[in-house]
Amino acid sequence: KPINVLKNTKIKLADNMELKLIQYALGISPGVDYMKPEAKKDIHYTKIGIAADNDYDGYAICNLLINLFVNRYTNLFESGAIKFFIQVSPLLKVWYKGNTSGSEADANFFNLNEYKVWCSSSNYREHTAKYYKGLASYELEDLDEFIVTRREVNLASPEKVDRDTIQLIFGDKEEDRRKEWITTNMKSLDQIIIPSSTESSIMGYMNPSMLHFACYDLGRHIPSLMDCFVVVMRKVLYGMLKLNIKEAMKV
Repeated sequence: KPINVLKNTKIKLADNMELKLIQYALGISPGVDYMKPEAKKDIHYTKIGIAADNDYDGYAICNLLINLFVNRYTNLFESGAIKFFIQVSPLLKVWYKGNTSGSEADANFFNLNEYKVWCSSSNYREHTAKYYKGLASYELEDLDEFIVTRREVNLASPEKVDRDTIQLIFGDKEEDRRKEWITTNMKSLDQIIIPSSTESSIMGYMNPSMLHFACYDLGRHIPSLMDCFVVVMRKVLYGMLKLNIKEAMKV
């Protein structure tokens, strides 16, 4: 995942190779005020897409990059010097009964809520569904269809950024405020929809997507009362039983 610029020292940020490569590729620098017209002349691109897996960890990656551009590069969002968009890939593809998964999908869904609504609607048809965790799930021959079916969430720019909320989500020593933020919204999580098309403000995307990630992340780190395992331990045990592994091995 990209480095969290609100939790690391200036020395660590300056030494981070990922940041160096991003700065070099985009022609941007920390300490430059992009509200000034002369500062924009060095920027290599005017539109940048952020592509990550369409799952909880993918939400975190997208938002860590937004956090980077907001807090390390002065007024980059506020100036509108670069237009940013989130590239969203289908999470579920559906083939109606009789069609094969090798052909073009009959329907694409970009979040589970869309799929559940469709399944309970009058448009429902018998089908086969395939879950695409992320970009690596696509075969080479699927890439043309991916380019056509993907969606873009354009982040409004120029925009005045809510830095206090970004500080709450990513900042150091914000644990108590984050606990309150999570517990206040946890019960209504199913009604909190993550934008997957058209245009959104930065916080309109970051707030719901990071809330979903935070609740998911808590869930996978808290042992279950059923077996006292966290999710990853249960997956390891399942794999060992499935493959009949009885000897100690390095994972």
